[in-house]
Amino acid sequence: MLIGCVFGFGSLIFEFKNWSLLKKTIINFCAYYAGFAPLAILCGWFPLTWINFAIFTLIFIVIYVIIWLLNWYSIKKEIRSINQQIKK
Repeated sequence: MLIGCVFGFGSLIFEFKNWSLLKKTIINFCAYYAGFAPLAILCGWFPLTWINFAIFTLIFIVIYVIIWLLNWYSIKKEIRSINQQIKK
Protein backbone atom coordinates (compact mmCIF):
# COMPACT_ATOMS: atom_id res chain seq x y z
CA MET A 1 0.00 0.00 0.00
CA LEU A 2 2.79 2.43 0.87
CA ILE A 3 4.56 1.77 -2.43
CA GLY A 4 1.35 2.64 -4.25
CA CYS A 5 1.15 5.88 -2.28
CA VAL A 6 4.75 6.77 -3.14
CA PHE A 7 4.18 6.27 -6.86
CA GLY A 8 0.74 7.87 -6.76
CA PHE A 9 1.95 11.04 -5.08
CA GLY A 10 5.14 11.08 -7.15
CA SER A 11 3.16 11.17 -10.38
CA LEU A 12 1.49 14.40 -9.24
CA ILE A 13 4.81 16.17 -9.83
CA PHE A 14 4.12 16.05 -13.57
CA GLU A 15 0.97 18.11 -13.05
CA PHE A 16 2.98 21.29 -12.42
CA LYS A 17 2.66 23.25 -15.66
CA ASN A 18 5.27 25.93 -14.94
CA TRP A 19 8.14 23.48 -14.34
CA SER A 20 10.42 22.22 -17.10
CA LEU A 21 10.37 18.54 -18.02
CA LEU A 22 13.91 18.19 -16.69
CA LYS A 23 12.97 19.67 -13.31
CA LYS A 24 9.87 17.47 -13.08
CA THR A 25 11.88 14.38 -13.99
CA ILE A 26 14.64 15.03 -11.45
CA ILE A 27 12.20 15.81 -8.63
CA ASN A 28 10.05 12.81 -9.57
CA PHE A 29 13.09 10.53 -9.60
CA CYS A 30 14.22 11.81 -6.19
CA ALA A 31 10.73 11.39 -4.72
CA TYR A 32 10.38 7.86 -6.08
CA TYR A 33 13.85 6.85 -4.93
CA ALA A 34 13.50 8.42 -1.48
CA GLY A 35 10.16 6.69 -0.98
CA PHE A 36 10.86 3.36 -2.64
CA ALA A 37 14.38 2.60 -1.33
CA PRO A 38 13.45 2.60 2.38
CA LEU A 39 10.37 0.51 1.66
CA ALA A 40 12.42 -2.01 -0.33
CA ILE A 41 14.84 -2.26 2.59
CA LEU A 42 12.02 -2.66 5.11
CA CYS A 43 10.44 -5.37 2.95
CA GLY A 44 13.74 -7.24 2.92
CA TRP A 45 13.96 -7.30 -0.87
CA PHE A 46 17.75 -7.28 -0.69
CA PRO A 47 20.34 -7.75 2.05
CA LEU A 48 21.39 -4.36 3.39
CA THR A 49 25.02 -4.07 2.35
CA TRP A 50 26.70 -1.26 0.42
CA ILE A 51 27.18 -3.42 -2.68
CA ASN A 52 23.56 -4.59 -2.69
CA PHE A 53 22.35 -1.03 -2.14
CA ALA A 54 24.53 0.13 -5.05
CA ILE A 55 23.14 -2.64 -7.27
CA PHE A 56 19.59 -1.73 -6.21
CA THR A 57 20.29 1.92 -7.04
CA LEU A 58 21.72 1.03 -10.45
CA ILE A 59 18.75 -1.20 -11.29
CA PHE A 60 16.35 1.50 -10.08
CA ILE A 61 18.03 4.10 -12.31
CA VAL A 62 18.01 1.82 -15.37
CA ILE A 63 14.33 0.93 -14.94
CA TYR A 64 13.40 4.58 -14.32
CA VAL A 65 15.24 5.69 -17.47
CA ILE A 66 13.62 2.96 -19.58
CA ILE A 67 10.13 3.86 -18.36
CA TRP A 68 10.83 7.58 -18.86
CA LEU A 69 12.07 6.99 -22.42
CA LEU A 70 9.03 4.87 -23.28
CA ASN A 71 6.71 7.59 -21.95
CA TRP A 72 8.66 10.29 -23.80
CA TYR A 73 8.43 8.34 -27.05
CA SER A 74 4.71 7.73 -26.57
CA ILE A 75 4.02 11.41 -25.91
CA LYS A 76 6.19 12.45 -28.86
CA LYS A 77 4.24 10.07 -31.11
CA GLU A 78 0.92 11.44 -29.82
CA ILE A 79 2.02 15.03 -30.41
CA ARG A 80 3.13 14.16 -33.93
CA SER A 81 -0.30 12.62 -34.59
CA ILE A 82 -2.11 15.69 -33.22
CA ASN A 83 0.05 18.00 -35.34
CA GLN A 84 -0.77 15.97 -38.45
CA GLN A 85 -4.50 16.23 -37.68
CA ILE A 86 -4.20 19.98 -37.24
CA LYS A 87 -2.50 20.32 -40.63
CA LYS A 88 -5.40 18.55 -42.36
